[in-house]
Amino acid sequence: MQQQELIPHLFRTEYSKITAVLCKHLGIELMEMAEDIAADTFLLAYETWAYKGIPANPSAWLYTVAKNKARNTLHRKQIFTGKIAPHLKNAGSEIPEPDIDLSDKNITDSQLQMLFAICHPSILIAYSPVAALNRTYALSKVKGKAEAIAAAETLQLTDNHFYHVLLGELYTGIENHQAKQYFQKALLLAKTQPEKLVIQKKIEGLSGLEGFIC
Repeated sequence: MQQQELIPHLFRTEYSKITAVLCKHLGIELMEMAEDIAADTFLLAYETWAYKGIPANPSAWLYTVAKNKARNTLHRKQIFTGKIAPHLKNAGSEIPEPDIDLSDKNITDSQLQMLFAICHPSILIAYSPVAALNRTYALSKVKGKAEAIAAAETLQLTDNHFYHVLLGELYTGIENHQAKQYFQKALLLAKTQPEKLVIQKKIEGLSGLEGFIC
């Protein structure tokens, strides 16, 4: 599988896993940070693999980079200092490395915990636009596309191409003509050539199906 096909595939299969584990480790209130770390991991993969080639185990590479980025972030922002400070009073200045478990079992547990947090109405989190879009996509997996579409349309992030991509994905198979319109808006707003190529493929995949309603 070529890089231009592999990275989108891995993003679909591994992004939510990495985010869920990091969110469990950092705390649900720092979901936005977990998503940023996961996104940065895939950005680094895109930049690195183009020059050094695809690693033998791409998923393991992503997990290792995500763990390292999380550790660096924790050190830089000193997030966990408050949690472990009482234990460090007599331990000198050395800060222990956080143990981020990316085993299959912990990934599953973390995803379930994250889905509960996303769907629970009593948990309120201030989301950035990207975090809000990710939350809405996760909602579609739990409660279906119709409810996710209603939630997405309330965001009104009309100047964000990811917003239109999300709605395009959600409308695909429900109202393909509407899906194509959203992808076309996303194409106009996308800033990088790789993003434009991905969106263009989405549009081409819907050609001839605009009137089909699932």
